[in-house]
Amino acid sequence: MMKFLLLFLCFCTNFLVAQDLPVIPVKPKPATSKPPTTAAPNPKSKRGPATTPVSNMPVAGMQTVKFISDAAGDLYIDGEKKGRLQPNIVLRVNLRKGNYLIKVIGAVNKADEVNEKYAVEETGNEFLYQINLQAVINTRFQAEAKTREQEAQKELVRQKELARQKESELQQEQERQRQLERQKELKLQHEEYLKNITTITIGAQVWMQRNLDVAFFRNGDPIPEVRDVDEWKRYGEQGKPCWCYYYNDPANGKIYGKLYNWYAVNDPRGLAPVGWHVSTDSDWAIFINYYGGGKNAVAAIQSKTGLDKSKSGNSSNSSGFSGLPGGYRTEIGFFTIGSWGCWWSSTDSDASNAWYCVLNFKRGSVGRHLDKKINGFSVRCVRD
Repeated sequence: MMKFLLLFLCFCTNFLVAQDLPVIPVKPKPATSKPPTTAAPNPKSKRGPATTPVSNMPVAGMQTVKFISDAAGDLYIDGEKKGRLQPNIVLRVNLRKGNYLIKVIGAVNKADEVNEKYAVEETGNEFLYQINLQAVINTRFQAEAKTREQEAQKELVRQKELARQKESELQQEQERQRQLERQKELKLQHEEYLKNITTITIGAQVWMQRNLDVAFFRNGDPIPEVRDVDEWKRYGEQGKPCWCYYYNDPANGKIYGKLYNWYAVNDPRGLAPVGWHVSTDSDWAIFINYYGGGKNAVAAIQSKTGLDKSKSGNSSNSSGFSGLPGGYRTEIGFFTIGSWGCWWSSTDSDASNAWYCVLNFKRGSVGRHLDKKINGFSVRCVRD
C-alpha cells in the first residue's frame, strides 16, 4: 500500500513540470541597515565649533585640524570622544597630502596652543600624524600661571598703593597733630610774650624794648611759619603773610625775635598787639633824629651786650632800645646775623618795596632804606 502511494505522488509531480507552469516570485524583505554609530560628547559638556571631518581627510592646502576639549576636560576629534585631556596622551589623525595648521582648542573653544605649520608628504592611512598633549597642557598651565602671576602683581601693586595711601594719611595726620601741638606751644609763647612786654620812652614815643615775637594776628588767626626757601618765596610772590626764625632755629628767636615778611606787617588782621602799631617810616625818622643821627644815634640804639665787640664799635644804649644784629631773610636764604639789624616800617613805596631801618654794627651806621616786601626783617612796635 505504501509503495502505491509513493508511486502516485511521483506521477503527479512529473505531470506538473511537464505542463511548464509559472513560478510566483517571492518579494525579498528589504535589508535592514544600522546607522553608523559614533560616540557623541557628553551633552552637558561644552563642545567647540564644527571641525574639518577627519574621516573625509582634508584636502591639500592650508587647512586647520582641531582637537576639541570640552569644559570637563574630555577630548573629542570630529565629534568622537578620545579620552581625557591630560599629560602623555598621544593623538593620531590621518591627513591628506598638503599643509596644515594643528590647533588644540580648550574649554569654551579658547585656543590653548597653535602649533607650527606641518607639511604632510603622504596621503591617508599611509601617514600617521601624532601630537603630544603634554606640551599643550604645559602651555595652558604656564598661561594660567602667568595670568595668576599678573593678577598677583596687580594685587601687590594695589596693596602697595593702599599701604602708600595709608602711610601718607598717617603722615598727614601726624603732621596735623604736630601742627596742633606747635600751635599750642606758640599760643603759650604768644600769651607769655604779651604779658611781659617792656617799653622805653623816647621823646614823645613809647617803643617796645624787644623785637616783636608773636605768632598770631590781633584777631587770633595764626601767622604761617615758613621754613622752606621755595615756600617763603612763593608766599611773598602771592602777597601772603609769614614768619620764621633766623636759620629756622627757635634758639635765635629767644634772642632776636621773629623775622616777618612785609605782608604780615601790613595784614589788616593786625600784626601788632592791641594798643600798638608797627613803627612807620616817620616813627623811625623821629627816633633816629632824636639822637642826632649818625654815630650818636648808633651808640644810643645798639645794645651793650650780646654783640661781637669787633663789629659793634662804641655803644651806650642810652635809648634803652637794645638793638641787636638779628640779620634778615630773602627768597634765597639768611644773611648778616651778628652784623646787621633790620626792622620793617609799615610804610611802603610801591607794589614791591617798602621802607625799613637798618643798623650796620660793623660800620657803625644807621639809616632808612627801601627793600623787597618778600624779605624777612625784625619788627618793633610803637604805642598808639
